[in-house]
Amino acid sequence: MVENSRILDTTADGLNLNGTAKGVRVRNNFLRNQGDDSLAMWSLYSPDTDSSFENNTISQPNLANGIAVYGGTDITVRNNLVSDTNALGSGIAISNQKFLDPFFPLSGTITVDGNTLVRTGAMNPNWNHPMGALRVDSYDSAVNATVDITDTTITDSPYSAFEFVSGGGRGHPVRGVSVTGATVRNTGTVVVQAEAQGAATFRNVTAAQVGAAGVYNCPYPANSGSFTLTDGGGNSGWSSTWADCSTWPRPGEGNPDPDPGRNLAKGRPATATGSQDVYTPGKAVDGDASTYWESSNNALPQSWTVDLGSAYAVRRLVLKLPPSPAWGARTQTITVLGSTDGSHFSTVVGPQGYRFDPATGNTATVSLPSGTNLRHLRLTVSANTGWPAGQFSEVEAYSGS
Repeated sequence: MVENSRILDTTADGLNLNGTAKGVRVRNNFLRNQGDDSLAMWSLYSPDTDSSFENNTISQPNLANGIAVYGGTDITVRNNLVSDTNALGSGIAISNQKFLDPFFPLSGTITVDGNTLVRTGAMNPNWNHPMGALRVDSYDSAVNATVDITDTTITDSPYSAFEFVSGGGRGHPVRGVSVTGATVRNTGTVVVQAEAQGAATFRNVTAAQVGAAGVYNCPYPANSGSFTLTDGGGNSGWSSTWADCSTWPRPGEGNPDPDPGRNLAKGRPATATGSQDVYTPGKAVDGDASTYWESSNNALPQSWTVDLGSAYAVRRLVLKLPPSPAWGARTQTITVLGSTDGSHFSTVVGPQGYRFDPATGNTATVSLPSGTNLRHLRLTVSANTGWPAGQFSEVEAYSGS
C-alpha cells in the first residue's frame, strides 16, 4: 500500500510499479511536476497483477503521462484527477509499449473507472502529432485485453478525448474496448481519435463544444485495417466525422458537432448552374420560404449547391417551395449528391420524383442513408411538372433523422 503521500518535482517517474506488483494499492496521493509519468505500472520481467491507482491527484506532469499502465493483468485505474499534461503524453495511457524485454502485455480486464481529466493530452514533438486525453495504445503488440472505460469526465482537452493508436507505427490492433458513461466538454479537435485497426463500443457518451468533428478515423499505416466504432446507444453531440485523412484538424478548426435540430444550410454560401432574374441561389438558404431560387428556364437539368462549411453526417433534407396557394402542385425529379472537397461529387440519393403541394405545406422530405458525410450538398433537378426550371424556396439540412 502506498497512500497519503506527496511526491513533487521528480526528475523521472513519481512512482513506478516495475513488474511483480501483486495486489498493490496506490491511493490518496498527490503528485506534481514529474519529469516522466507521474504514476506508472510497467510489467517488465513479470506482470503487475491485481494492482490499482485510486483516488490520486496529479498535476503538471512535464514529460509523458499522468497515469500510465504498460502491460499487466487485471489492473484498475479509478477515481483519479489528472490535470495539465505538458508534452509527449496523455492524462491516462493504457499501453503495450514495452521499452525492454521480457515484457508482459495487457491481459485480463483493465478497469478505467470514474476518472476526471482536465486539460490533458499534448502535442508529441517527436512525431508532431497530438495525444488524446485518454489513450489506448497497441504500441508493440495487439491490445487483446478487455478494457472497460467507465464514467469518465474529460474537460478542455487541447486535442482529442479518446485516442486509439498503435504508436510504434506497425499497425497492431486495439480490441476489446468499451467506453460507457463519459462526459466530454470543450475538446479542441475530436472526441474519438482512431488511428489503429480494431474496435470499440461507445454507450452514453455525451459531448459539447467539440472543436472540429466527432470522430477522426484514419488508421496508421493507411493499409493496416479499419477501426470500427459501435454505437451502443445514448451517445450525443459527436456524430460527425473528419473527412480528410490527409490532414489532421487543428484545435477549433471546423464547426462543433451540430444540434440535430439545427438547419446546417441556413445562411451558407450557395451557387447554381444558372438562375432566373432576381431568383438567385442564396434565396434558398435565407430562412424565408416566400423567396426562392429558380434556375435558367427551359434548360434542365440544372444544379443548386450549398457549402455547409464543414463535413457533417447529414441525415435529412427538407425542400420547400413558397406556401402560397398560387403555387400549383408539382413534382420535381431531384438527384442528391455530396462532396467533402467541392470538386468530386458522388450520388447520395438517385433521381426521384418529389411532390410539392401547397395543400400540405409545399414541402418534401428526403432521407439520406446512414453514414452520409458531406460538406457540399448538390441538388440536380432534371424535371419539373409545374415549370421548366429547378425551384427551391428553402433547402434545409439536418443531422437528425
